[in-house]
Amino acid sequence: MAKKETAASSDTGKGTSAGHNVANIHNGVREAFAHANSLDDQIASLMEQHIKPLKEERTKIFRGLKKDFGIKSGIARAQYKLVRLAYEAQEFEKDEERAAVLDALAVTHEALHPGEQVDFVDVLKRIDGGINATPAGNA
Repeated sequence: MAKKETAASSDTGKGTSAGHNVANIHNGVREAFAHANSLDDQIASLMEQHIKPLKEERTKIFRGLKKDFGIKSGIARAQYKLVRLAYEAQEFEKDEERAAVLDALAVTHEALHPGEQVDFVDVLKRIDGGINATPAGNA
């Protein structure tokens, strides 16, 4: 019995309907990528218009800390990450989750800075709707 030749065997080797599927796949991929590219362009435009100015403003804050108080930007940014964690912890609905974050900050601080005069984590624990607490000994 002779093998039957199909129209799309050169495309996929799997028959006529498979050739149509490949064309559909190719078109679908091209359309999806064109749409993704359009979204990336929109995202880049919005980032340029809205996010970039906010980032520049944040950069000015850290530069101001260096200029006004001599605190290097890298150090201020590192400390800010801890403060940011504390801010985020205040948003947790469960007290256990909030306590877990603050306890983790305390443990790592104590492990890395035993015997420090100012306990940064104590300041973080005094948060009452924001980082406005006075460090221990200055109240």
